Amino acid sequence: MITLVRFSVLVTGLLVGGTASRAALYPIITNPDSSTSYSVNVVRQLSMSGALLTSASATYSNDGAQGAGAPPANAIDGDDEPWRFVSTNYSAGDADATGVLTIQFPQIYSINRVRQFFESGTPPRYPNSYGIRVSPDGSSWTQVVPTTSTTGAPNEIISTFGAQPTKFLEITGTGLGSAINQASWWEVGAYIAGTAPAPSTEDRYDLTYMSGVSASISGGLTGAASNVLDKLTTGVNGTSGATSDGLLTIDLGSVHKVFNVGLKFRQNQNWANGGKIEGSLDNSTFFTLFDTGLGPDLFAGNYMVPRSDLRYLRIRNYYSNGSVSGTALGTGTGRLDEVEIFAPEPTAAMTVVLLALTTTLTYRGPRRCGAKN
Repeated sequence: MITLVRFSVLVTGLLVGGTASRAALYPIITNPDSSTSYSVNVVRQLSMSGALLTSASATYSNDGAQGAGAPPANAIDGDDEPWRFVSTNYSAGDADATGVLTIQFPQIYSINRVRQFFESGTPPRYPNSYGIRVSPDGSSWTQVVPTTSTTGAPNEIISTFGAQPTKFLEITGTGLGSAINQASWWEVGAYIAGTAPAPSTEDRYDLTYMSGVSASISGGLTGAASNVLDKLTTGVNGTSGATSDGLLTIDLGSVHKVFNVGLKFRQNQNWANGGKIEGSLDNSTFFTLFDTGLGPDLFAGNYMVPRSDLRYLRIRNYYSNGSVSGTALGTGTGRLDEVEIFAPEPTAAMTVVLLALTTTLTYRGPRRCGAKN
C-alpha cells in the first residue's frame, strides 16, 4: 500500500500597500491628582475614509441658544473654530442661560480625564459654571464633575475623576459673565484611564501624542516649531519678508505608516501661495504626499494621503516673488496652529494554510501481460 499526500494552498488574506503598519502604544501621563491617563485625546479618532468617528450635538435652555456660525461639531474638530452659546435676551450677566454639549464616541472607553479649552479674551469666554456627566449607553448617567465655578480659571480646564465606562460625554455650561454674552469652547478632549488597556496608533488616533515627537522650522517660517504640537492656539507663520519656501518638519521618532494629515490653521487663515505635504524615511530624500502647486491656497482640513511609511513629515509653505498670478511676495502669512498625523489600521496579512489531502493506493505487485487482477 502506498500513501500519497496532496497539498492545497489556501490564501486567506492579501497584503496591500507594502510593509504593515508599525503599531505603537501611547504613553501614560500623570495627572495633577496623581492618577494616570494615556496621552492621546480619543475624541479625535478617524475612520479609514478620513471621517471623524466621534460626533457632537447640543441643547439649550433658559434663553440659551447656539452662537451664529459656531455649531457643536466645532468643539471636536481639532482647531480653534469654537462651539458657542449665547443668551437670546441679549443681557450681559444672564445667570440662567444654559448650553449642554453631548459628545458621542464610536465605542465605550474607560475615561478619567476631560480637557476643556475655552476661547481666549478678557475675560475668557467660559460660562459662569460647568458640570460633567458620562454614560455608557446615553440613558444611565454618572455625574463625574459637580457644578463648578469658573471664577479665576485659566482658558484650559483639566478635570480628572475615577475611571468610568463612557460612550457619551456631557458638559453643561450655565450662566454668562457680565462683560460678555457668550460662552465659547475651542476644543474638548477626553482621555483613557491609565489602568485600562493602552490605545494603539493603529486605532487611528493622532501620532503627535506619542513621546519623542519633535518639530523644526527653516526658511520662510517664524515662530516656535513646537507650537504645532502643543494642542493650543499658538503656531508658526509665513512672512512677507521671506526669500525662500518655509519648511516645517515633524520627526515622529520612528517609522510609521501614515494615511491622513490634519492642518489646523488659525480661524479663516491659510497659506495663500499654496503648499506641499511631503514624507521621508531619512530626512534627506522626500516624496510628495499632497501638493497644491504654487498659487492655489493651502487650506485647513484633514488631507487623505497615499499610505506611506515615513518618519519625517514636512509641510512646505511656498515662496513667491510676486510674479505668479494669485500669489503675494514672500510665503503665505497665515498661522498654522496645529498638525495632526494619523496611522491607518493594519492591512490584512497574507496567510498561507496547507491543507493535506491523503489518498491511499493499494499495491498488488507487478502485473503480467494478459493477467487479470
